[in-house]
Amino acid sequence: MSWLNKALEKGRLPIVVDVTDVGLVDDNDNPVNELTVIALSMGEYQVLKAEPEIAKLSGQDRDELLGIRITFEMLAKADHSLRWSEYKQLPIATLTGLAGKIAEVFGGEAGGVLGES
Repeated sequence: MSWLNKALEKGRLPIVVDVTDVGLVDDNDNPVNELTVIALSMGEYQVLKAEPEIAKLSGQDRDELLGIRITFEMLAKADHSLRWSEYKQLPIATLTGLAGKIAEVFGGEAGGVLGES
C-alpha cells in the first residue's frame, strides 16, 4: 500500500477530541468530556465552501460560518443524529469552544478556519 493509500485510510478514522472545558452535559446532566470527529476530505470541503449560505458571504463573516460548518460536518460524520438546524441554535460560546477544541486537534486556530484565514 502506498503512502497515499495509508494517508487516505488514516483520514477516515474517527478522532477523539477532549471537550472537557466546553461545558457540555448529556441527557442525564453528566459532563461530556470527549466527542468524536471524522476529518473532511478535500472534496467535502470544496462542496461545503460552495453552499449558498457560505458562498454569499465574504471576509470574516464567511470564515466564521465556514469554521462553524466545518466543525459541525466533522462531528456529524461521526454522529449521524446531529442536525445543522439544531446545531446552529447553540450559544456562540459553545460553538466557538467546540471549533477551538477541534481545530487544536487538526493544528488550526480557533479564530480561523481549518485551511482558511
